[in-house]
Amino acid sequence: MHIIIAIITAIAGLLWALNALQRSGFDLNSLNPFFWARRRRWENMQVNPLYGVETARELAALLMFAVMRQGGDPTEEQKQHLLGLYREELRFAENDSTEMYTVASHLLSTDPNYMHKVQDLMAPALPSMTAEQKQSVPQLVRTVAEFNGPPNKTQQDFVSAIEETLARSSR
Repeated sequence: MHIIIAIITAIAGLLWALNALQRSGFDLNSLNPFFWARRRRWENMQVNPLYGVETARELAALLMFAVMRQGGDPTEEQKQHLLGLYREELRFAENDSTEMYTVASHLLSTDPNYMHKVQDLMAPALPSMTAEQKQSVPQLVRTVAEFNGPPNKTQQDFVSAIEETLARSSR
């Protein structure tokens, strides 16, 4: 009988200790080796969504917003001009153009060094782009860069990096 009482007391003590650990902020799942392995595998597979844009239209919209932002904080006039280009050139609906503007703003905020990784940014969409799209994307980006006068050095470098990436993919 005393053995049974000792086992019940040990189990109750263990449960009390685990409960106290969990209340203090310790994650009990971190002790599970299967959870740990799955989490490590998932962390290695995760990609920043900025570098996962696969359609040419969305990529063009993202690049247009990126070059606009490199000129400084967008003004209301620049925003309306960009939304107009989304509707006219990229054939986005009114609601979709506003949504794409917001999505582009959010995606670009996930990596502040995107302008130095243009090839990685464009890589998922390049195989699906047609020759016409590869010619029109730099023109659209240049149009946005030149909206408020001559583009600055950062915008020029960004546009030339886009052109170089598209030229390399056309070979």
